[in-house]
Formats: sequence, C-alpha cells, structure tokens
Amino acid sequence: MMNLGYVFFGFLSLACTIIQLISWKNRKKTNSNANPNFVSFQRSYLLAYLPAVVGDWLQGPYLYALYSRYGFTEDQIAIIYVSGFASTVFLGTWLTVLSNRYSSRKVLMVTTAIYAISSLMKLSVNYGVLIIARALSGLTTPIMFRTFERWYFHQHVVTYDFPKEWIASSMSKTAVFNGLLAISSGIIAHVMAEWMGYGPVAPYILAAPFLAASTFLIFFQWNIPDEATDNSQRKFSFLPAIRELAEQPEVLTLGVLEALFESSMAIFVFVWTPVLTPPSPSYGIIFSTFMICVLIGGAVYEILKKHKTQNILIIISISTSCIGFAISAFFTTPDHPARFGTFLGLLIVEIGAGIYFPSMMELRKRILPEKHVELLRAIFGVPLNLIACLALCSLHNNTWKQGNRILLLISSTLLFTAFCVALRLKVKSSNCNDEVEDEA
Repeated sequence: MMNLGYVFFGFLSLACTIIQLISWKNRKKTNSNANPNFVSFQRSYLLAYLPAVVGDWLQGPYLYALYSRYGFTEDQIAIIYVSGFASTVFLGTWLTVLSNRYSSRKVLMVTTAIYAISSLMKLSVNYGVLIIARALSGLTTPIMFRTFERWYFHQHVVTYDFPKEWIASSMSKTAVFNGLLAISSGIIAHVMAEWMGYGPVAPYILAAPFLAASTFLIFFQWNIPDEATDNSQRKFSFLPAIRELAEQPEVLTLGVLEALFESSMAIFVFVWTPVLTPPSPSYGIIFSTFMICVLIGGAVYEILKKHKTQNILIIISISTSCIGFAISAFFTTPDHPARFGTFLGLLIVEIGAGIYFPSMMELRKRILPEKHVELLRAIFGVPLNLIACLALCSLHNNTWKQGNRILLLISSTLLFTAFCVALRLKVKSSNCNDEVEDEA
C-alpha cells in the first residue's frame, strides 16, 4: 500500500489545487482588500492565530503512535483519549462559556500557555501524567479556538465597525490557511518522526514553541481593548437557552444533528491510527492526505452552495461520510484487513467533513438565536463528547478483535441517524418557508 499511499497523496493534492482554483473563481468578491486598516487588522489576527493552529495540528498525526511507543495497550490508550473527551464535557465546554466574562486577550494567553505545557508533558512515559496532559488539551482547545473567533468578531464589528460582509472574507482566508497548515504539519511531523529519526515525540516538542509564539504575539500585538469592558457580555443564564431548546424544534434538531455527526468525528480521531497500522505511508503523510480531503470538501461546498440550499449540503456531507465509514468497516477485518479499502473509506469520510463544517456554520447562523449561541453550543457539546466516551470505553478492548471495526460501524450508524435528522430539519425548514410565504 505504500506506493499507492503516495500516489493518493499526489493525486489528491493535484485535485485539491484544481478544485480550490475553481471555487475561488466562484466566490463573491469584496473590496475589503482595498482597505488598509482592514488588511492590517486581519494580518494582526492571523499572525497570532496561525502559530496556535500549527501547534495544534502538529499534535494530530502521531498521538496514538506515541502512546503505543510508550508500551501502552489499545484499551489503555482509549482511556487516555476518553480523558480528553471527558474534560471537554465536564469542564471545557462550560469554561468556554464562562470565559466570555473575561478579556479574550487574557483568556487566549492562558490557554495557549497551558496547551504548550500539555504538549511538553507528552514527553513523560508516566500514564497518569499522559492522562493529565490529554485532559488539559481537551480543556484548552475548545476555549482557545472559540475565543479566537469571539475576539475577531468583536473587533471586526464593534471596535473597527467594518462591514459584516467582510467577515466572510476573513473566515474564508482563515479556512484555507488552516487547511494548508494542517497538510504542512503532517509533512513536518513525518520528516521529524520518520526521516530524521526523532520518533513520534518530536512533533510535540516542536508544537510547544509555536503555541508559545502565539502567546507572545497576542501579548505584544493585541493592545486594543476588547469585549471584557462590556458588562452585558458577562451575564449568562442557562435557562433562556434551555427554553429555546424546548420551544424551538429546529434548534433542538440542529443540536441533535451536530452531536451525532461530530461524535462520529471524535471516534474517527481515535480509530484511524489503529486501523491503518502498520502505516504505509507514514502516519504524517496519511494525516496530510486526510487534510487534503477536508480542503477538497470545503472547495466542493463553495462550488455547490450557489446551487444547493444549506439543508441539502448538510445532507450531502453526512451521507458522504456515512458511506465512507461503512466502506472502512467493510474492509477492516481482524484476520485479513484490507488497509487500502479502509484508507479509501476514511478519505471519503474526510471529504464529507470538509463539506459539513462550513454548512453547519451557516445553519447555526440561521437557526440559533445570536444571544444564546455560546450557551447552546455548550449544551450540544455534552452529548457529542459523551457518545464518543461511551463508545471508546465500552467497545475498544484489545482482547476483542472486532473492537475497531465495531467503532467504525457505530460511526456509520450515528451518521445514518444524523442523515434522518437532517431530512427532518429540511422538512421543518421547508414548512417554515411555506408559512412565511402564506403570511406574505
């Protein structure tokens, strides 16, 4: 499979380049680049954001391999992953909301620093230390990236009063940089771990300076007062958000949809390494190939969104990933695994994910009430991570040879359920539109 793996990497890279060029031609042009103040503001945001992105992506390709190198069994590794999901459920999700009470700048400086420390803690071979490191990662990651978003939106709209239409320009540019850096991080991790022979711990040593650089850039560059001075941002009550869930069926349906899809992606994060072990090519190249597929999915979304509604696009994304998981499960047999077929299925999963995330972002904007977005997303995050925790705890055991295959089948089943929920959401949206037309 090694040669085919590199062929996939090269072919998909070329396909991604072509599809990205087509999608860029189809995107709505704005005059934002002609405004020097906006360009300067956008640059200051990206200079602090992108090093944090690199520090995060570098930790993706070799995480499972690192724990395996330390001599831990698959069920022990599953528990380490579960500690990350659990910390997100019990602390990270809610602290993300509570962090809105404080200055984004201070929150980001703290979270990037803690994330850097957790990265270096992976040098330890102590099981307890590794569990704590994973828990800290699960705690800081959602806070860090949502706070980056919050800082950007507040500065864009409130501090600088730029047109809201320009936000799409920044988010589009951020998504492309994010994808390119994810691909590059996989290659860098491959070079350090494989070619240079430093082993799977090398990317985690390298990630820490990038996260530290983000901390320093935030401290020295972001000197503009942010939303912490606005007392209205400091008050939170879960009751109105819960009332929205009870009174607005569309909101609840969207939450169920998000929990089902993203819990399958959480399982993907764990299961892709063991089902492709031994790796051919390396984990770093496989990871980069996955990220190329995500970029392809994002470009496909940009091309299709002019012709399809967001409800149709979310159905396309879910069905694509569902088929991908089913293909991977079919080829993942314990006695005679066909890793080429498993790899192909997982690539399809990632293309679906690339379509899903921008489509879900648009659906959130349309369906979720703006004043309760953070609270509702916190509530949606609980079942998301709990499903992943329960799946890993109950089914991943190295004494059960079918464990990984069952996890892939569970992911496919979750996505089939999500597909049915997405169809229901489409029907509800159509009914709402018909009612609006009747009233008009």
